[in-house]
Amino acid sequence: MDTATTRSGTIANQSERPPLIALDLARGLAAVMVMLVHVRPHSFVELGALPPSQQSWPVAIFFAATRLGGEAVLVFFVLSGFLVGGRIIRRAKSGTFSLKDYGIDRCSRILLPLIPACLLTALIDRFVLGEGIDLPVLAANMVGLNGVLAPTLDANPPPWSLSYEIWFYIAGGACCVLTRRPLGAVVALAACSVVFSILAASLLLCWVFGALMVLALDVPRKRLLFMVGLTLVGAGIAFLQLSVGSRFLAIAGISYVSPEVSRTLLCIGASLQLPYLCSAGVDHALRRFAAPARALAAFSYSLYLIHYPVNLALDHVFAKAPEITTQSLTILLARITICVAASLLFYFCFERHTLAVRRWLKRAVTQKSYQSYLIPL
Repeated sequence: MDTATTRSGTIANQSERPPLIALDLARGLAAVMVMLVHVRPHSFVELGALPPSQQSWPVAIFFAATRLGGEAVLVFFVLSGFLVGGRIIRRAKSGTFSLKDYGIDRCSRILLPLIPACLLTALIDRFVLGEGIDLPVLAANMVGLNGVLAPTLDANPPPWSLSYEIWFYIAGGACCVLTRRPLGAVVALAACSVVFSILAASLLLCWVFGALMVLALDVPRKRLLFMVGLTLVGAGIAFLQLSVGSRFLAIAGISYVSPEVSRTLLCIGASLQLPYLCSAGVDHALRRFAAPARALAAFSYSLYLIHYPVNLALDHVFAKAPEITTQSLTILLARITICVAASLLFYFCFERHTLAVRRWLKRAVTQKSYQSYLIPL
């Protein structure tokens, strides 16, 4: 997802984009949460396997908080729907939607970091973990066909969500040009229908709901809507966590509602919070956090993409601790630091150049389109 703030911290286009400091914070913290969900189990044994004296409520809360990875990904989906799908809606309403620009924007945003992340994962898999490289599976992961035609890479499960993102984008773009390019749009939507018969179609609805919230930014009682959304998010998280169960609480998984309904409640709740989070008052209250929020959001995609294989490689250096000690906490901090540092390096090598690559592609396509009208002598 593209940030909408300029280097000075002001909003780049007030007529098209709402204030995004709160959303930058949400996106960055969600990526950090996903990383912690994967780093903590590699650093410590399960809560029930810790010494009895350490099975306290503070430790239980820490362990519970670091297993909300799936919930964090759902937040990503809602934010993606609002930022990308919402932009589609705005530009469709104003008649300024360009399929060419949209395709270049989305491909450069997703694929420029995704392809090298998959290659890095394959290298770690081969030379650190000693596993072979399945080239068809690797290629499928590079273009968002994991979960459709091939499994997600074993050494990097988080990009399971990228196949959803890519097909969200295809469906959104196809809907926008349905009246102008009906044949191509119908073919694309038919492909999306096949894909979402394999993937979880309910997540597409969550993305769409996030996109539609761009039409509700001026609704009254935003604070009340936020509280209703917060309640739904809490209910969704509670139902999802109860379905997993807990050894600490000595309860097996209990499904009061289906996981699909729980995820939908969470996504609807997160969507309902957006009008308030995008209000000028919230943006003003968070202005002191604008710079760190923007910085954290900027490399959140890189952090999401490569922290898992890096953390997996660190298993050859750090052992899983059987108890919580100063040394084991220091090792946990070391894992986090190395994952963040590797992600920052990856960001500066690839993701940081997204805008430059995007501009180059648009110039190249524009020049090619112009030359196609020239009559050769």
